[in-house]
Amino acid sequence: METVSCDLCGSFDCQPYLRARDHINRIEGIFSVVQCRACGLIYTNPRPNRTEMSAFYPASTSYYVFTEKDLEPMKVLSGSYRSMLQYFRGYPGAKKSSPFRRALLLPYYLIKRHKFAIEAIPDYVPNGALLEIGSSYGKFLHGMKSMGWNVQGIEMSSEAAAACKKVFDIDLICQDLDSVSFEENSFDVVVMRMVLEHVFSPAEALRKINRWLKPSGRLILVLPDISGAEARLFRGFFYGLHLPNHVYHFSPRTISKYLVTYGFTLQGILHHRTDRDFIKSLDNALDEKKRLSWLKYLTKGIFKPFFKWLICILSAAGRTSRMTVIASKKEI
Repeated sequence: METVSCDLCGSFDCQPYLRARDHINRIEGIFSVVQCRACGLIYTNPRPNRTEMSAFYPASTSYYVFTEKDLEPMKVLSGSYRSMLQYFRGYPGAKKSSPFRRALLLPYYLIKRHKFAIEAIPDYVPNGALLEIGSSYGKFLHGMKSMGWNVQGIEMSSEAAAACKKVFDIDLICQDLDSVSFEENSFDVVVMRMVLEHVFSPAEALRKINRWLKPSGRLILVLPDISGAEARLFRGFFYGLHLPNHVYHFSPRTISKYLVTYGFTLQGILHHRTDRDFIKSLDNALDEKKRLSWLKYLTKGIFKPFFKWLICILSAAGRTSRMTVIASKKEI
């Protein structure tokens, strides 16, 4: 285990935030999360060092077994969604002579554009280059390639990279982010979905990404939000806490500070409308606190529609515990 200073401001002055165990892999141990008194960043400290951390990523063959559903095109890139991307987000294929269809799709697009944002679907750049960091077996990259992007991906798992090559015929760079190098101004878009919280230094990662992006290039991050309602309600049982694999625990405030510090302009933060974090967090809590079992009824039967509306309201207020952060590289 290693004790570290705050990655955002460098301070060693921190206060206890919570202590919890590993509810995902159920590996023995209690881990401490602290909050920097100077800038407010919440992070795991002490934490396993790079060698020790590998024990908390146990091999799981089920991760690389694909069902027919896994191999289907992303729903958000097919059917009417695809048409909306073509008409309103610049993707190739729209029929320029169909103003009537465009008019029909506009109200639907205004309702569904939130979905494109939380799924990390960028505005199209003709002949654009897109990098995904943490590509898994490549379904997102395959979808982006099918929509006209020139894609590249980084994935630490050799098994996942091999699966991506086999299933989608996309070659991934199978290295740690720290070891990867691209020329400056290589990409129009960089996407990191549920990845930045795992890296040992978000500061170094963002500095590197900023160099790789072209002027005004876009960075899209999907992250847990430690300040969200589910995180506050469930505390050490919060599904997005995922100790000790999640080394950093961001809020809109701290991720905004990171972006400004490392050369980005924040474009927006959108909170997701999923009940997954609530349900998974409740499952974690029920392992130890059976008295909370009544909370399950909020997600079932006659209560389910009200629960869904509550999630939507919390999302609109920026209070759910999963967020998509969109930023652009500052022009010099």
